[in-house]
Formats: sequence, structure tokens, C-alpha cells
Amino acid sequence: MASTLTNEALYRMALGELDWEDDTIVLLLLDTASADVDTAAWSEVSADECSGTGYAAKTLANVSVTKDDAGNRVVVDADDPSTYASADFGTIAQGVIIRQAGGSPAGTDFVLAVMGSDDFSLTTNTGDVDLAFAAGGIGTITNS
Repeated sequence: MASTLTNEALYRMALGELDWEDDTIVLLLLDTASADVDTAAWSEVSADECSGTGYAAKTLANVSVTKDDAGNRVVVDADDPSTYASADFGTIAQGVIIRQAGGSPAGTDFVLAVMGSDDFSLTTNTGDVDLAFAAGGIGTITNS
């Protein structure tokens, strides 16, 4: 699934307030495509978080930031989230990646990336669901 870094994430990186590799980075799924690159706070979209059997927020493992001199870019990536087993929590319209603070999404200070509804729309129906990040990573910053 392709994603776009939010303006808030780029801003926080420029200020040195975001450490992708050491902060707790979490994937949450939404049942309505309500986030975009201008979405700054989790509270703006939290009412649309999926709920039901087999759903839980997923802390991303092995988040990395890689400098690609040949491609003139920086790539943010992570392992794909683990399987949502026996998933029955309605439609997945969008995903958001947040920096979690305080042990729960409610403590989140900002949204980092958005996976848009044009990337996927999936209705769960008690089967296992596997999601994978695009080959290009969670997001890229390109030097133009």
C-alpha cells in the first residue's frame, strides 16, 4: 500500500522533533477515508478508526530511515504489519501512521503518513488480512 508523508511529519522532522527509528510508530486503520496530507492530529480522524473482531493498532517493527544518494532521496520504511487474524471489523478505507505517545493512540501528538482510499478498500469477513507497504517504503523525501 502506497503512502504519503503528512506536512506535519515533514515539519516535525525539520525541527528535529521526530525520530522514526526510536519513537513508537503505529499503524491504525480507518473505516472512512478522512485523512489527507494536511491532517495533523490523530483527534481529527480518530472517530473513524476501525473496530471489531481481529482489529488492533499495530506497532511497526524495524522502522528505518535510509539515505539513497543515487536516487537523491531519503526513504522511511518498516516491516509490514503482522496479520489481522480472523478479521471481521468492516471496511478498511484508509490507514494512518502515527507517532504514539503515552501508551495509546489517544496520547498521539501527530499523524505521520496516510495510506489513501485509492490504494485499497477492503471489506473484512472473518478471514485473515495481510497488508504490505509499497516496495518504495512508507514515504520518501526527495531532493529536487
